[in-house]
Amino acid sequence: VLTNAALILLGKSEILEKYLPQARIMIEYRINEGQIHFDKREVIREPVLLAIETVWNFIDSYNGEIPIRENAMITRVPFFNKKVIREALLNAIAHRNYAMNGEIIIKLFPQKIIFSNPGGFPPGVTLDNLIKVISTPRSALLTEVLLRTGYVERSGQGVDMIFSQQLSEGKPEPDYSDSDYYQVSLELSGKIESEPFFLFMRELSQQRRENSRRQLSAFDIITLNNIRLGKQTGIDPKVLDTLLQEGLIKKIGPSNSNRFTLSDAYFTYEKSILGDIGGYSQLHIEKVASLLSKNDSCKISDFTNALEGSLTRKQVRTLVNRLIDIAI
Repeated sequence: VLTNAALILLGKSEILEKYLPQARIMIEYRINEGQIHFDKREVIREPVLLAIETVWNFIDSYNGEIPIRENAMITRVPFFNKKVIREALLNAIAHRNYAMNGEIIIKLFPQKIIFSNPGGFPPGVTLDNLIKVISTPRSALLTEVLLRTGYVERSGQGVDMIFSQQLSEGKPEPDYSDSDYYQVSLELSGKIESEPFFLFMRELSQQRRENSRRQLSAFDIITLNNIRLGKQTGIDPKVLDTLLQEGLIKKIGPSNSNRFTLSDAYFTYEKSILGDIGGYSQLHIEKVASLLSKNDSCKISDFTNALEGSLTRKQVRTLVNRLIDIAI
């Protein structure tokens, strides 16, 4: 009996096209996000292991790098990480609904990529429990083979790895918000939001490997990033307690306060990147810096609104000018 799994894993291009045309992968590159017509398109009709390399080669041909300076050293971080791209594609292949027409579509831009596959999340998976639940794959045979060959994570998803890698590189969270009953959509940004956070996470990972300590989980990394962004609600108390005991975060305010900030080690990197900007909190600096990096022009009111009135217009103007001076 010829199964979908056998075709996807081993089928020749002409056989795939004849018996399972919806297994195609369509990848398009556009130099501008607003344009309708693509600059380059490739239709991939190959067994899964070959298709992964073909997709990566297409993406890597447009891949750029972000230089991050730390004292005299420069680290170059690619816009798109091969491990993340591979995992995102494998998830789309393994979890899509092959009973639905339509291929996997990948839209590539200079610093953004979007994966879309037919069929919503597998049963039991929602936006709220995406990295917590172990889903039931739509094709158990396909997933089992990919698992045995080491191509997918044990959970059958690897979404936690995608989150961990993206955030550890100082990039925004993976965005699944455009997913619905008919498709799963994953948007990955190639931009780095926080160079200090990248350096901080890299040092933590290296130290923990050298000292044979546990590596941080996706939940740890998401929590650290949320605290960096000033998000203090909806965080698992057990994760907070672990990070507090390990000295990766610290309490701020009164002793009974439930507000946290990152450890002093993080601020060492922030100071090395942003300079010595006294009188402003990490949250103030990062929110203003983020707005500056994402927009060609901003009004002072844009910054004061983003900071929710925690600084006066004069304080905001001073901070903006200092950050601009550092960038120049």
